[in-house]
Amino acid sequence: MTTAALKAVATGEAQQQRLASMKPKDQVAHLLQQKAGEISKMLPKHLNPERLLKVAQVAATTTPALLECYLPTLIGAIAQCAQMGLEPNTILGHAYLVPFWNAKKKRRDVQVIIGYKGLIDLARRSGQIVSIAAHEVCQADKFELVYGLEEKLVHVPDLGERGAVIGYYAVAKLKDGGHCFEFMSQHQVMQIMKETQSK
Repeated sequence: MTTAALKAVATGEAQQQRLASMKPKDQVAHLLQQKAGEISKMLPKHLNPERLLKVAQVAATTTPALLECYLPTLIGAIAQCAQMGLEPNTILGHAYLVPFWNAKKKRRDVQVIIGYKGLIDLARRSGQIVSIAAHEVCQADKFELVYGLEEKLVHVPDLGERGAVIGYYAVAKLKDGGHCFEFMSQHQVMQIMKETQSK
Protein backbone atom coordinates (compact mmCIF):
# COMPACT_ATOMS: atom_id res chain seq x y z
CA MET A 1 0.00 0.00 0.00
CA THR A 2 1.39 3.41 -0.98
CA THR A 3 1.91 6.28 1.48
CA ALA A 4 -0.94 8.21 -0.21
CA ALA A 5 -3.28 5.20 0.14
CA LEU A 6 -2.36 4.77 3.82
CA LYS A 7 -3.02 8.46 4.44
CA ALA A 8 -6.41 8.18 2.70
CA VAL A 9 -7.39 5.26 4.97
CA ALA A 10 -6.13 7.03 8.12
CA THR A 11 -7.99 10.28 7.43
CA GLY A 12 -11.19 8.61 6.21
CA GLU A 13 -10.71 10.05 2.72
CA ALA A 14 -11.01 6.58 1.17
CA GLN A 15 -14.44 6.17 2.79
CA GLN A 16 -15.50 9.64 1.55
CA GLN A 17 -14.31 8.87 -1.99
CA ARG A 18 -16.14 5.55 -1.99
CA LEU A 19 -19.36 7.16 -0.73
CA ALA A 20 -19.10 9.98 -3.27
CA SER A 21 -19.02 7.44 -6.11
CA MET A 22 -22.30 5.80 -4.91
CA LYS A 23 -25.90 6.78 -5.60
CA PRO A 24 -27.57 8.42 -2.55
CA LYS A 25 -29.75 5.34 -1.78
CA ASP A 26 -26.66 3.11 -1.92
CA GLN A 27 -24.84 5.52 0.41
CA VAL A 28 -27.68 5.17 2.93
CA ALA A 29 -27.63 1.36 2.65
CA HIS A 30 -23.83 1.30 3.05
CA LEU A 31 -23.80 3.60 6.11
CA LEU A 32 -26.70 1.75 7.75
CA GLN A 33 -24.87 -1.52 7.24
CA GLN A 34 -21.77 -0.01 8.85
CA LYS A 35 -23.78 1.25 11.85
CA ALA A 36 -25.90 -1.93 12.15
CA GLY A 37 -24.02 -3.15 15.24
CA GLU A 38 -24.39 0.17 17.10
CA ILE A 39 -28.04 0.55 16.10
CA SER A 40 -28.96 -3.00 17.19
CA LYS A 41 -27.44 -2.32 20.66
CA MET A 42 -29.83 0.64 21.08
CA LEU A 43 -32.97 -1.31 20.19
CA PRO A 44 -35.50 -2.46 22.78
CA LYS A 45 -36.33 -6.18 22.76
CA HIS A 46 -39.59 -5.77 20.83
CA LEU A 47 -37.87 -4.33 17.74
CA ASN A 48 -35.95 -6.45 15.24
CA PRO A 49 -32.71 -4.75 14.05
CA GLU A 50 -32.94 -6.16 10.50
CA ARG A 51 -36.51 -4.91 10.16
CA LEU A 52 -35.63 -1.41 11.41
CA LEU A 53 -32.72 -1.14 8.97
CA LYS A 54 -34.96 -2.31 6.11
CA VAL A 55 -37.72 0.14 7.11
CA ALA A 56 -35.18 2.98 7.32
CA GLN A 57 -33.78 2.10 3.90
CA VAL A 58 -37.28 2.03 2.37
CA ALA A 59 -38.13 5.37 4.05
CA ALA A 60 -35.01 6.95 2.55
CA THR A 61 -35.76 5.68 -0.94
CA THR A 62 -39.53 6.36 -0.97
CA THR A 63 -39.04 9.93 0.27
CA PRO A 64 -36.52 11.32 -2.26
CA ALA A 65 -36.08 14.57 -0.30
CA LEU A 66 -34.39 12.56 2.49
CA LEU A 67 -31.65 11.55 0.05
CA GLU A 68 -30.90 15.24 -0.57
CA CYS A 69 -30.24 15.81 3.15
CA TYR A 70 -26.90 15.83 4.95
CA LEU A 71 -26.36 12.08 5.35
CA PRO A 72 -25.07 12.01 8.98
CA THR A 73 -28.34 13.67 10.12
CA LEU A 74 -30.35 10.93 8.35
CA ILE A 75 -28.32 8.16 9.99
CA GLY A 76 -28.58 10.02 13.35
CA ALA A 77 -32.37 10.28 12.99
CA ILE A 78 -32.61 6.53 12.31
CA ALA A 79 -30.47 5.87 15.40
CA GLN A 80 -32.83 8.11 17.41
CA CYS A 81 -35.81 6.00 16.26
CA ALA A 82 -33.87 2.89 17.29
CA GLN A 83 -33.31 4.29 20.81
CA MET A 84 -37.04 4.95 21.19
CA GLY A 85 -38.01 1.63 19.60
CA LEU A 86 -40.17 3.35 16.97
CA GLU A 87 -40.36 2.46 13.28
CA PRO A 88 -40.06 5.53 11.03
CA ASN A 89 -42.30 6.29 8.01
CA THR A 90 -44.54 3.20 8.20
CA ILE A 91 -48.32 2.77 8.28
CA LEU A 92 -47.99 2.33 12.05
CA GLY A 93 -47.60 6.13 12.26
CA HIS A 94 -45.05 5.89 15.08
CA ALA A 95 -42.45 8.34 13.79
CA TYR A 96 -41.51 10.29 10.68
CA LEU A 97 -38.15 11.22 9.19
CA VAL A 98 -38.71 14.78 7.98
CA PRO A 99 -36.32 16.85 5.86
CA PHE A 100 -35.99 20.54 6.77
CA TRP A 101 -33.77 23.46 5.80
CA ASN A 102 -31.15 24.18 8.47
CA ALA A 103 -30.63 27.93 7.99
CA LYS A 104 -27.67 28.07 10.41
CA LYS A 105 -25.69 25.41 8.57
CA LYS A 106 -27.17 26.23 5.15
CA ARG A 107 -28.10 22.65 4.31
CA ARG A 108 -31.01 20.21 4.41
CA ASP A 109 -31.06 18.05 7.57
CA VAL A 110 -33.35 15.31 8.86
CA GLN A 111 -35.29 15.46 12.10
CA VAL A 112 -37.51 12.88 13.80
CA ILE A 113 -41.13 13.82 14.37
CA ILE A 114 -42.92 11.41 16.71
CA GLY A 115 -46.51 10.71 15.66
CA TYR A 116 -49.27 10.56 18.24
CA LYS A 117 -49.36 6.75 17.88
CA GLY A 118 -45.65 6.69 18.69
CA LEU A 119 -46.26 8.82 21.79
CA ILE A 120 -49.03 6.44 22.86
CA ASP A 121 -46.70 3.47 22.34
CA LEU A 122 -43.96 5.13 24.45
CA ALA A 123 -46.49 5.99 27.17
CA ARG A 124 -47.78 2.40 27.32
CA ARG A 125 -44.25 1.02 27.49
CA SER A 126 -43.48 3.27 30.48
CA GLY A 127 -45.60 0.90 32.60
CA GLN A 128 -47.40 3.84 34.26
CA ILE A 129 -50.40 3.93 31.90
CA VAL A 130 -53.15 1.33 31.54
CA SER A 131 -54.92 2.97 28.60
CA ILE A 132 -54.76 6.18 26.60
CA ALA A 133 -57.08 7.72 24.01
CA ALA A 134 -57.33 10.93 21.99
CA HIS A 135 -60.52 12.55 20.63
CA GLU A 136 -61.64 15.60 18.68
CA VAL A 137 -64.24 18.01 20.05
CA CYS A 138 -66.75 19.60 17.67
CA GLN A 139 -68.99 22.69 18.02
CA ALA A 140 -72.23 20.75 18.58
CA ASP A 141 -70.79 18.32 21.14
CA LYS A 142 -71.53 18.66 24.83
CA PHE A 143 -68.10 19.42 26.29
CA GLU A 144 -67.15 20.49 29.81
CA LEU A 145 -63.57 21.08 30.88
CA VAL A 146 -62.50 22.19 34.36
CA TYR A 147 -58.92 22.59 35.58
CA GLY A 148 -57.92 23.29 39.17
CA LEU A 149 -58.14 21.27 42.37
CA GLU A 150 -61.10 19.23 41.10
CA GLU A 151 -60.28 18.56 37.46
CA LYS A 152 -63.17 17.41 35.30
CA LEU A 153 -63.67 16.44 31.67
CA VAL A 154 -67.05 15.50 30.19
CA HIS A 155 -67.49 14.91 26.47
CA VAL A 156 -70.68 13.73 24.79
CA PRO A 157 -70.33 13.79 20.98
CA ASP A 158 -73.42 15.05 19.13
CA LEU A 159 -75.08 12.24 17.16
CA GLY A 160 -76.12 14.54 14.30
CA GLU A 161 -74.13 17.17 12.44
CA ARG A 162 -71.27 17.81 14.88
CA GLY A 163 -70.00 20.99 13.21
CA ALA A 164 -66.40 22.22 12.93
CA VAL A 165 -63.62 20.87 15.13
CA ILE A 166 -62.88 23.23 18.03
CA GLY A 167 -60.26 21.23 19.90
CA TYR A 168 -58.64 17.93 20.83
CA TYR A 169 -57.90 16.11 24.06
CA ALA A 170 -56.04 13.04 25.28
CA VAL A 171 -56.99 11.15 28.41
CA ALA A 172 -54.93 8.46 30.13
CA LYS A 173 -55.89 5.94 32.80
CA LEU A 174 -52.97 5.53 35.20
CA LYS A 175 -51.76 2.33 36.82
CA ASP A 176 -52.74 3.61 40.30
CA GLY A 177 -56.35 4.09 39.17
CA GLY A 178 -56.22 7.85 38.55
CA HIS A 179 -56.73 9.71 35.30
CA CYS A 180 -54.99 12.60 33.60
CA PHE A 181 -55.98 14.59 30.53
CA GLU A 182 -54.75 17.42 28.33
CA PHE A 183 -56.79 19.66 26.02
CA MET A 184 -55.69 21.83 23.10
CA SER A 185 -57.92 24.19 21.16
CA GLN A 186 -57.99 24.16 17.37
CA HIS A 187 -56.34 27.60 17.49
CA GLN A 188 -53.42 26.27 19.58
CA VAL A 189 -52.92 23.34 17.20
CA MET A 190 -52.93 25.65 14.15
CA GLN A 191 -50.37 27.95 15.83
CA ILE A 192 -48.03 25.01 16.45
CA MET A 193 -48.45 23.86 12.84
CA LYS A 194 -47.69 27.39 11.60
CA GLU A 195 -44.48 27.61 13.64
CA THR A 196 -43.11 24.15 12.86
CA GLN A 197 -40.10 23.91 10.56
CA SER A 198 -41.77 21.22 8.47
CA LYS A 199 -45.02 22.30 6.82
